[in-house]
Amino acid sequence: MGEKAATRQVIDRLVVALGDQHYHVRENASSALGAMGEKTAMSQVIDRLVMALGDQNECVRANAYSALGAMGEKAATSQVIDRLVRALGDQNEWIRANACSALGAMGEKAATSQVIDQLVVALGDLVQGIRSTDLKGFNRLLKLFSCTVQWLPDADAREAEGMRKLNVYDGIDGISRKRFQLLIHTHDWRWLPIFVECCLMEE
Repeated sequence: MGEKAATRQVIDRLVVALGDQHYHVRENASSALGAMGEKTAMSQVIDRLVMALGDQNECVRANAYSALGAMGEKAATSQVIDRLVRALGDQNEWIRANACSALGAMGEKAATSQVIDQLVVALGDLVQGIRSTDLKGFNRLLKLFSCTVQWLPDADAREAEGMRKLNVYDGIDGISRKRFQLLIHTHDWRWLPIFVECCLMEE
């Protein structure tokens, strides 16, 4: 039922269910809160979902990250953003994926240098599914920084333009790795547009 079911009574019951002893109840409660979107973005709910991020069950944790993302900027407190950034290094690929999506959904409030650094690192993930999700969240954040090819040195700008016009994909793997290393080690954001473009063309 999604947002239509988001009455205060229902939300309160779901918040209580997040503390149930049975993991499947907690899992369903966190999933239901996520389906209700921004209407659940109250401090009580956010605080309880943050607690759920430490749940022993991976599905509960993954759903909690997704629920926070569904609230968008309304859930973008410093505590939530910090937990999302930390989750980018989680061993579970779905938790990493949901954390990336949540950061992207939180928009400008999540666009800090720390978040960008961690998202760039996450782009190197070898699991295809998580890489695809990372790029979606990453692209949303890129818009906030107005990164354009014009920021690049002339030679690299010409290279990017040539790749677009000629649809040159040969050797793209080597190019993207080179850009990735430059970005990670120098934190020079002028490399960002061409690096992301290379990654997108690999998909």
